[in-house]
Amino acid sequence: MAVEPTLAGRSSSALITTALAPGDFVHGYYLRSEAGKTRHKAMFVSALERPDRSPEWIQQKRRQEGKTSCLRNYPVSVEEAFADASEPYFDPGLVGPAQKDALPRSPARPGDRYLKAWDIGRKDASVCVVLRAPGRDEAAEWHVVGYQRLVGEDWPAIQHAVEVMHADYPGPTVIEDNSIGPFIQNLQLPETAVIPRTTTTESKKAMLTEIEIRLQDRTLKIHREFDQLLRELVNYRELDNSITQDSVIALGLALSNKEHASSSRSGGGINRELFYALNRGDGTPPLSWLDRQKITSDGPSWGLVKVVRDVSGPREISEYQADACTDELERMLAQGWKVKDPTQLTKLGLGLDDDGRLIEISH
Repeated sequence: MAVEPTLAGRSSSALITTALAPGDFVHGYYLRSEAGKTRHKAMFVSALERPDRSPEWIQQKRRQEGKTSCLRNYPVSVEEAFADASEPYFDPGLVGPAQKDALPRSPARPGDRYLKAWDIGRKDASVCVVLRAPGRDEAAEWHVVGYQRLVGEDWPAIQHAVEVMHADYPGPTVIEDNSIGPFIQNLQLPETAVIPRTTTTESKKAMLTEIEIRLQDRTLKIHREFDQLLRELVNYRELDNSITQDSVIALGLALSNKEHASSSRSGGGINRELFYALNRGDGTPPLSWLDRQKITSDGPSWGLVKVVRDVSGPREISEYQADACTDELERMLAQGWKVKDPTQLTKLGLGLDDDGRLIEISH
């Protein structure tokens, strides 16, 4: 309106702008121009018009900037240019094809490669997604073959679930470790079996983009029995403060770490010291190995004592199993932890003095 009086006679003008939110002036004027109701002609220029850009370049931008920002800044269609953050993040039309020919929930098969990913929560749900990698002679498809969702469980129950799922499927376990204290260190798993991952704004964008790309190229398969995961995918919005998204994050963790999928159980292999000892003729393992493994009549958990503490938040660990056969229990007592059941110490030849410090006792 400001420049129209100067555009007399055969003058012309071009309005060039990045699209804003649907329903604003730019959107409305574009639609009216497209319908021939203004003096301008609607024209859209794709982000791929530049010769130095490719679909792969766009995908990388989405990983860096997030979907909505990238669609507005680097759109390849009018619909993308006017994308709204309140719209579904994943095209519902892509979730249906992901279910076609998908493997149902199934146990591990010898030789197959797997990876487990956990989004750990105390206030929110804790979710695990098990991903099966494509075989050498199979189509390049990644199948969700395992899923578990825990709601309202305490840390010991979540820890047990992680350990059981890890034992059920070969390959490493990826765990989101944002603000969960010593949870990972407390797992009864080899250090090499766990891949901790901290989720940031940038890494979350990359995970969501990875899911979207896999849905688009039909290389992600999710059986219809995993209905909670499918619902969360369909309902996911970039404005995610009020939506359930734990399953989506677990899936994103799995896909963004898929190169670690393995067919062997992490931490496995031959203990050469034990192998040679057992084959020297006496048929018994060395005492040093028995001591390290804590193999006694009470099993591998021998020496673990439950300790508790008061916490200020629901995401802090209030209960832990400390190793009394090393200095771990003594260190935790010095940090303010308390032994939940002091009688557990008796069978270990230990006790507590009046100040709550660890002492040896004689039988």
